[in-house]
Amino acid sequence: MNTCWQLEYEKLWSRKLQDPINCLAVGKPFLEELIEENDILIGSTAGRVLILNQSKPPEVLMETKGGSIQAMHLYDLTGLRAQDLVVGDSNGVVTMFSRQRFLSKLDVGSPATHICIHEMEAQGYEIIAGSMNGQVTSFHPRELFWTLDIGRESKTAATLGMNRYRAVGIHCILSAILNDRFNNPQRTLLVCDGWPFVHYIQDGKRVQSIRVPTVIQSMATGRFLTTSSARRFRVSSETSRPKHHASTDNVIDENQVLLGGQDGSVYIMVDGEVFELQQ
Repeated sequence: MNTCWQLEYEKLWSRKLQDPINCLAVGKPFLEELIEENDILIGSTAGRVLILNQSKPPEVLMETKGGSIQAMHLYDLTGLRAQDLVVGDSNGVVTMFSRQRFLSKLDVGSPATHICIHEMEAQGYEIIAGSMNGQVTSFHPRELFWTLDIGRESKTAATLGMNRYRAVGIHCILSAILNDRFNNPQRTLLVCDGWPFVHYIQDGKRVQSIRVPTVIQSMATGRFLTTSSARRFRVSSETSRPKHHASTDNVIDENQVLLGGQDGSVYIMVDGEVFELQQ
């Protein structure tokens, strides 16, 4: 018998905005040092990025002069120890700003749906942008690395009985450090679209696809399992086995991935296997 989770929360503060909220980011843009609490950045219509926190009313951080903001990410793009801003809009343009000044932009072909930063093994990073046409694009402020049609990859991986899945837009992208089959931590790029797959992408190529029970809408990485909870999923990884006395219950020292499904369920992916997360 399944048990439903009940979400409880305490309201700390709220603001009523005149602008519609398309996307959110949390951080302190364009500052080298965090001298006060983080701000909430809000992507809105007409290229407007709003900024607010508990102590001051919302104000316009910047106007990108582009379309409606659909995705945002904060990251030190220039190596100057300040949080630069990457925004993707409804016109399919990803624009990068450093110290509130225009840095670079790239047309990804259709409205942006997701932006993340994928850090490379040998230092450096890639900006990864997903779009409504099902493409994922990797680039740097001054260089385009690769573009991959995830919709086509999903159709290639599909089997009989899956023809009802037609949506091609990118739903979510995750850059995470996960253990490979040799139990070595490795920087991994995961992508999900309108098909029930989690795709592993490396250097612009699909290297693996895992079938999941439903279309995935969101992903998060962290250490969610303990040695006892891992046994519930019959995880066979060496790292999931208790390393101490049986009476102890320790957090597993490796990352797992939580998957939010279109069916309303939450799944957990461990060692390439997917399980429904139940209370």
